[in-house]
Amino acid sequence: MAGSLFFTVLARTKSLSAAARELEVEHVTVGRRDDALEKALGLRLVDRLSRSRPLTEEGRALAALAESMSTLATDIERLSRMASIDVAGTVKVSAPP
Repeated sequence: MAGSLFFTVLARTKSLSAAARELEVEHVTVGRRDDALEKALGLRLVDRLSRSRPLTEEGRALAALAESMSTLATDIERLSRMASIDVAGTVKVSAPP
């Protein structure tokens, strides 16, 4: 879901404006993506206050799952980079007799 990235940043920053700055989009885009994610899931994820977007109970649960998924994805990426490193070449050792 495209809105999930926007939600994870919004969950961390707790502000449409802060999330928008980080994502380099307008704050209304963050709001629309969050609305679409809520509609798709059938859940209310944030409370809409004038200056902040605190998470609902469902929003906190989803944010925790998203953070776990992000950590796993980072670990998988790191492992794949380590596995794909090919060492090649000639090694010369010089030692006295």
